Amino acid sequence: MIKTQLQEALLHYEFYQYDVFQEDGKEYISAEDFAKSLLIFLPFSKYNSYIKHIDKNLSLKDQKVSFGEFLAFHYFMEDIDHLRNQFEMYAYLEKCIVCTSLEHFNDCFKKSPKKPISEATEVSEA
Repeated sequence: MIKTQLQEALLHYEFYQYDVFQEDGKEYISAEDFAKSLLIFLPFSKYNSYIKHIDKNLSLKDQKVSFGEFLAFHYFMEDIDHLRNQFEMYAYLEKCIVCTSLEHFNDCFKKSPKKPISEATEVSEA
């Protein structure tokens, strides 16, 4: 609960770093400012090219984002990050299980009496 309150306070602070305007009793930032706020999710090395792209290519005039939408988007991104971490963890665990199983198989194979494959597959005639 405290983490959520702190996180929302930080996002509130970030939202108000942009030019906030009121319309119909709600506070908004421009869609262009919102797009610029998303740059934190992108590699820093591409920052300048993304800024140029926002300035030149996006038609964001007359578009706006409320604080609720801003907050919801950041929670969505946090959920995606959490899911990505979970998938990476499961992939790692699966790899560990497969490696452990192969090691166990190899250990068992090493302990078994070694016979040439032809001897091991011959059917004895009784």
